[in-house]
Amino acid sequence: MQRQRLLSRSNARCASLAMLASAILAAGASAARADDDVLDPDLTRTGRVGARGPVDLLPATLAARISDDRVTATTWAGYDGARRSPLLTASVEARLVGRLAITAGAGYTAEIPGATGLRPQVGLRMQVLDQAKSGVDGGVALAYRQDRFTVEGGLIQGTVAVARRQGPVQLLGNLVYSGDPEGDDHEGELRLAGLVEARPGLLVGLDGRYSHDLFSTDPNRAARERPTSTLVVGPAASYARGSWAVMVETGFSQVRTSTTQSGLTALAGVGASF
Repeated sequence: MQRQRLLSRSNARCASLAMLASAILAAGASAARADDDVLDPDLTRTGRVGARGPVDLLPATLAARISDDRVTATTWAGYDGARRSPLLTASVEARLVGRLAITAGAGYTAEIPGATGLRPQVGLRMQVLDQAKSGVDGGVALAYRQDRFTVEGGLIQGTVAVARRQGPVQLLGNLVYSGDPEGDDHEGELRLAGLVEARPGLLVGLDGRYSHDLFSTDPNRAARERPTSTLVVGPAASYARGSWAVMVETGFSQVRTSTTQSGLTALAGVGASF
């Protein structure tokens, strides 16, 4: 009976993310029909989307593009009701050569509800596909984070990012795999976002992410209250002008450990590129 309840809860979370994905795809298809667009590689009526300015306009979902600017700085601040914790992150990304960039930063976050701390992050990001040539933007990222699995030495995280623009609509997706250096904790994550350019520079839409434990064998996992799953979903908006951008996101957050904690989340961010 307990196993059936656990499966039911997991299926409910998966269903909610699937509904989000369906809504995003339906919005993109509807916008494409309304604008009578043709699915050509460059899916804008006014030419190539500007290559300069901040591109990471969401708190977790990574953009598939790398900005032409040399340096981009981004900071987010807010509160996560499920973790009962304030959130604060700051990062700087520097383009090394071509479409390869290095990222360094820190986050004041809670790995488990109520346990906050300031810990570093560092990573590499590369754009490997361009929509004008391939029909989609595509990128990969590798990061080391100490805000997760802190006792085990941190978290190594690999991400594949894909994005596509269709007229005013932008669709983004991330597939993420994470593990600790000990090799006994594993986690998978799916991030999806759908944004519409309501006016030049103003993007509004939905952003969601769901992570789940992938058969971890750490015997201390339960004692350390490692999340079995997390879910965040809600509306997002950003406004970019020149080298600056401001962003907001609100929504529903849920963290499942030995118990399930739920609450509202609200974040605001600022980005600048040079």
